[in-house]
Parts: sequence; C-alpha cells; structure tokens
Amino acid sequence: MTRIFTRILTLLTICIILSGCSTTYMKNRGNDLADIFDIGITVNGGAPQFRLEFQPFLFPIGYSNLDGKLIGFGNRKWGVNEFESKGWGALLTGEGKYGTGPFNPCDPRQYEPIDDPENAPEERPSYAMGLIPVMQDGNDLWAKNIECNKGIHLGWIGIHLPCRPLDLVDFVLGFTTLDIMKDDAVAVDADEVTAPAEEQ
Repeated sequence: MTRIFTRILTLLTICIILSGCSTTYMKNRGNDLADIFDIGITVNGGAPQFRLEFQPFLFPIGYSNLDGKLIGFGNRKWGVNEFESKGWGALLTGEGKYGTGPFNPCDPRQYEPIDDPENAPEERPSYAMGLIPVMQDGNDLWAKNIECNKGIHLGWIGIHLPCRPLDLVDFVLGFTTLDIMKDDAVAVDADEVTAPAEEQ
C-alpha cells in the first residue's frame, strides 16, 4: 500500500514539475478542488420561499422556488452571495435554474462555456434534468446532471449541500493536465466575462 502511494505521489510530483508549477496551473487545481462541493445557509427577505430538492445524480426529486442569498461557500467563493434555485424534479425528468453569484455565461457552473460572449444570454437559463432528457438530447446535459444537489429552505432560511463527484475526478486528473470538465482558466467573476481558453 505504501509503495502504491509513493508511486502516485511521485507521478503527481513529476506532472507538477513538468507543468512548470505555474500560477495558473496551481490556481486551476485549487478551483477544481473548490468545485467539488458547496455548503451554506440560504436566506431570503420578503415573502416566504420554499425549496425541497434532492437530485441524486440523474434522478431529480422535489421542487424549488428560491431567490435569495447563500451564506457560506458557493461557486468557489466564501461569504454572502446571490443564490437562485428554481425548478422541479419527477425522478426521471425535470427542469432547473440554478446558480450562485451574479450570472456569468462563461462560467460552466452557471451555463455551458461559449466562444462568443457578446451573444450570450443575459439571464441564467433553465436546463433539463433527469435520465430521460439526457438520453434524448445528450449534449453536455450529463455533466450538469451528474451531481448530488441537496437543499431545503422553509420560509426564510434553509441549508444548501450539493456535491459533484465528476469534479472530484476532474481534480485528481487535473494534476496530469487533463481537464474533463473543461473549466480550467475560465473566469468566474461577473466583471471577468471572457471565453474559455483554447485547448492546447
């Protein structure tokens, strides 16, 4: 077991050295790690809102109509961020609109990466959830659906606890410079809306 661990550590060290230990490389590894999960408390003012959502990978269940704030960690940031979760799930199919922070069409957490930011949507679009839409439409829907999105919000307060297994794989493979989620070197701040870097 120790020998296997040593070999893995050696391989990772070589990959890091070959990559030049650049600031961008290490920043991308940190971002990949941060993408694995979000955690926080959801709050809202005004009228009471509701969210009871459980999405175990391709099988969304529940209903959500929440437009408030997330206090905690979301979309690679700590603090108090805008938070939106609207949609429904009926086990095999559903529809959702979900995101933390200001909408950025070049952020793969909020929208599929695009090559032309000038023609990007101005509002966060809905996307299909569940096994049926993934089998029918394919595209990149599977990437959005392979996560375990969990949250409950009753009235003015709730809990948000999603996790993303594919991002764990992306984090590990990222040390070899593979980017299966295609989210390296992508701006996530609304004032940094730029197209993703071209693949080398």
